[in-house]
Order: sequence, then C-alpha cells, then structure tokens
Amino acid sequence: MIKDENERSDAGVFTRIMITAGMIYGSGVSVSDILTGCRFVYNFDTFAFEFHNCSEFISNVEVVYPVFAAAATSLIGNVLIALWLIKGVSMGAGSTSKDGNTRMFWQGFAQELFFANDLIWQQFLSNLVDSPWWQFLSCSFMWELAHTCDGLMFLVFNEQMNVRSNFSYEQEGVDVNPR
Repeated sequence: MIKDENERSDAGVFTRIMITAGMIYGSGVSVSDILTGCRFVYNFDTFAFEFHNCSEFISNVEVVYPVFAAAATSLIGNVLIALWLIKGVSMGAGSTSKDGNTRMFWQGFAQELFFANDLIWQQFLSNLVDSPWWQFLSCSFMWELAHTCDGLMFLVFNEQMNVRSNFSYEQEGVDVNPR
C-alpha cells in the first residue's frame, strides 16, 4: 500500500514538473515573439502557416525542435516498451489485465507510427517538389491518412468492433480463432 502511494506521488511530482516546464516554455516563446515582432500566420498563397519577421533559429526553437524532441522521446519510450513486451517480461498484473494493457499499448504504438509518418511528410517529404500544390496535397493527404488509420486501429484492436473476432471457425473441435 505504501509503495502504491509513493508511486502515485512520484507520478504527481513528474506531472507537475512537466506542466510547469511547458508553461515556462510557452511563456518564453510568447515573450520572445513580442520582443522580436515574430508572428506565425497563415499564407493563402502557399496554403500553409509561416513565420514572419522570424529568424530560422527562432522558428526552429519554437516549433521544430520541441516537436522532434517530443516525438523522439515518445517513440524511443514506446520502442523500449515494445521490446520489453516482445521479450515476454511480466508486467506484474493478472493475465486479463495484462492482455488488455498489452493490446492498448500495441494500439497506441501503431497509432503513433502513423503520426510519426505524418510528421516526416510535413517536415521533409512535402518539400521534394517545389510547388505549393504538392506541399498542400502531401501535407493534407498525410494528415487525413494518419487520422483515418488512427480510427482503423481502433477497429482492429477493439474486440466488439473487430469483424474477425465475431466469427469463430472450428476445425475438428479446435478453435482456430481463439479470443
């Protein structure tokens, strides 16, 4: 019981640190934008948001580096957990709870890969062809594809909505589609 309370308080401290760090970062970005006159506005000619009156360094510090850092941290953490699950390390929970948590992890991991793909397209691959139309099409398509696949992952991993799990084919008394 004491261990659980300590773990909860550690999680609470971590959460407070993360929220405080985010607020400090956001305040710093706002102050630097006011001081430098930097603005993030929508450009109707290129169908994209752009920085105006900002140096490349400022735009990278404000948007690109934090997004890449968050994506890399999340992806590395999920890869480590995936390796841990693949190796079969016990999570210390009951089998039903463990299976449910494992399924939720794999669903989240698959969904995160779609959004990582979207991030790569928006930052790098959308600039392969120097055309506003290509950039708009590639960014919009990958954004919509990521959200569509995100919804499909819900259908794949949700037992009540999964079409395959509603059918059971038995062959000589052995269920080939166990649940």
